[in-house]
Amino acid sequence: MWQLGHNNWIKYGWGNELNSIKDSETTKFHIDFSGHDNIEKLYLPFAAAVDAVHKIAETYPSPYTLMCTGGVDSQSMILAWIESKVPFEIVSFRYISENIFFNDYDLVELDKLAEFHGLTVNYKEFDIISFLENDLVEIAKSTDCTSPHFCTHMKFTDSVTNGTILFSGNALHKNGAQITYDMLALHRYAIKIENTNKKIIPFFFLHTPELAYSFINNNLNIKDYIKGGFTVISPPQKYTGFEKIKDYYDKYTRRVTSKQKLLYARLPSARVFDYLFRYSFYASGKEMKKPTFILKNIL
Repeated sequence: MWQLGHNNWIKYGWGNELNSIKDSETTKFHIDFSGHDNIEKLYLPFAAAVDAVHKIAETYPSPYTLMCTGGVDSQSMILAWIESKVPFEIVSFRYISENIFFNDYDLVELDKLAEFHGLTVNYKEFDIISFLENDLVEIAKSTDCTSPHFCTHMKFTDSVTNGTILFSGNALHKNGAQITYDMLALHRYAIKIENTNKKIIPFFFLHTPELAYSFINNNLNIKDYIKGGFTVISPPQKYTGFEKIKDYYDKYTRRVTSKQKLLYARLPSARVFDYLFRYSFYASGKEMKKPTFILKNIL
């Protein structure tokens, strides 16, 4: 069983016993969000987020580094830290390889938010193509992760030597949570480095039950964040930052073998990127299982 969040209130694992090892192909993956004292009322998400910041400052070492893009979740995390008055730094990565800026569109709203609030974004260049071609396999296998996106996030943490690193993640919503075994690899990575000079909070919006449950009756769209008290700047759509990277690899169709096409024919994407950097890690079958969420009636 793994535990995460403030006071380890979230538990997850395989089967009803939440084992850390999957013992059979039919064993289901569970995430238990019921491990908290009764919450007597729903908090406004913004107030719950600010409270979570203060709890982090009380228990985790400084300095505090927020890993951000222009997405609504990142913006909301930044706004909570601004309101808390706890000092923090924003770090963001520009995917630049072969003189191509792959994720410029995903950082536009981050620049706008930073300018409006007089903040500085510490931008770092990241050779995303080199990472995918040379370093992805080691991280993916060591954390049992089939997501190139989350493996990239793990690599980002190498740029910070001490203190606490935060990723926004998502809160709970009325259909459960936008979280999977793959995404939780970021937490498994945090466990691997917990004896170093830095700590990782992989899912800020799940850190406390009050914050996680504050969105429980919503769909986590832009309107829900604004209604929850976050004055975010709306991006044109939700991005992963990998859209242009996938386009780049579309030209390398010859790298996908006939055997791979046959083996992964049942899977939804036929793009080269997914064949090369996602499907090759699918042997365990863990990525195909939608988690079973255990929620608690909070009122």
